[in-house]
Amino acid sequence: MKTGDYVRTGISGLNIQRIGKIKEIISEYFIHTDIGTYDKENIINFSPNIIDLIEVGDYVNGYMVENIDAGLNGDIIEIATGTNYFQSPSLYNEDIKSIVTKEQFESMEYKIRG
Repeated sequence: MKTGDYVRTGISGLNIQRIGKIKEIISEYFIHTDIGTYDKENIINFSPNIIDLIEVGDYVNGYMVENIDAGLNGDIIEIATGTNYFQSPSLYNEDIKSIVTKEQFESMEYKIRG
């Protein structure tokens, strides 16, 4: 893990995961990212390529990720979106503009109960 890498964080006891970029390694225990400061124990995954942190159920550029196909070089992701599977976009690392993790989405949604 180094400055400039992307991280997927998760806070113990909460079902919230976020993705951010490491700005500074504060100590052997803490890192500072563009979304906050975290204990290294709360880092679920890290990579220099943000595409490596995407999971099924996340939203990328507004599309829900229903399937991940990393492509030949691992630098492409196929985003399957429901019935439009064959019309779904293929995204390269540089095409990613936004990611909302499935946990972030679930924590913000309002469920209507009958």
